[in-house]
Parts: sequence; C-alpha cells; structure tokens
Amino acid sequence: MSRTINNPRELILSTSSNIAHEEGLSAVNMRRVAKECDIALGTIYNYFPNKMDLIVAIIEDFWNNCFKEFHHAYDPNLDFFKQLEVLYFYMFNYLEQFRSSWLKELANLTDLNKQYGKERELAYMRHFLQVFEELLETHRLQFEPNIYESLGKHQIVDFILSNFLIMLKKRQRDYQYFDLILKKLLLP
Repeated sequence: MSRTINNPRELILSTSSNIAHEEGLSAVNMRRVAKECDIALGTIYNYFPNKMDLIVAIIEDFWNNCFKEFHHAYDPNLDFFKQLEVLYFYMFNYLEQFRSSWLKELANLTDLNKQYGKERELAYMRHFLQVFEELLETHRLQFEPNIYESLGKHQIVDFILSNFLIMLKKRQRDYQYFDLILKKLLLP
C-alpha cells in the first residue's frame, strides 16, 4: 500500500533546495530527489516535467525566502540611511550562502533558461523596489525637496537598487562610499 504525502510538491522542492544549498545546483537530479524523498520518480515528473523546471523552482524558492526574511531586517525606528545599510547587509549575507556554488552553475544555463530565470528574478526585484519605495516615502521629509521632486521616487529607488545589485555582484563590503553619495544626493 502506498503512503500518503500531504504536499508532495513541497517535499520535492524542500529536498531539492537542501541538496542545492549543501552541494550546489548541479547535484540536484530527479532520481536522487526521488530517493531522498522516498517517492516514485514519476511523482516528481508530475510536478516538475524536467530538471530545468525543478531548478527554476529552487531559484524561485531562494528569492521567495530571501524576500520573506528581508521584511525582518526592516526596522521603522532606524533613519533612512541606516535602514538601507541594514537591508544591504541582509542581502549581502543572504546571497553569500549561495554565492560559491550557485553563481558559476547559473552561468552555465542555456540562454532560454537564463531568460526565464531572469524574468522570475525581476518579479522578486519588484518586491524589493516596493520596500524601498515605502521606506523612501516614509522619510521623504528628510530629503532635499528639489532633488526629491525633480528625480521622483521611482528614479531614486531604481538608483538605490541598481547600486545595491552592482555592489552585491562585486561582493562589496564597504558600504560607506555609497552611503556618502546617497547623503550628498538626497540631504539638504
């Protein structure tokens, strides 16, 4: 008699994510996941028709978890610039967990798979943009009104996120330079 699994998709994704976290994305394969989940291989194919679908789900899960935890790093009692620094280092530390194994492997994906992965990643980046917009709006009275009005919150937020991503890609631990530029740009 077969056993009942409450949420097979979640079990498969959780097991796959653990393998990817421990050993990298290349260590994830359907047979291994089926064995570790103690389920039939066909069950995995019911939820993930091919390995790339499973890899994309792992990456989506990564960004989803990053964003969930991102909200815990938000402290409304901090000033705008300190809060940005806290959020930057939260992202830096979260990404460091996966940097060594995942980044090289993601570079080896086919162009079609990279495009799909990028589209999903952009959806999560929109969440970060929303958080930055809310933070900016909350503290808007701190800023030079002419700069804030002429650039607009969307351009300012885009500038912040773009620089965050560049610094994260470079593994930049020195945040002071960006903080100084942002203060020169925004403060009266």
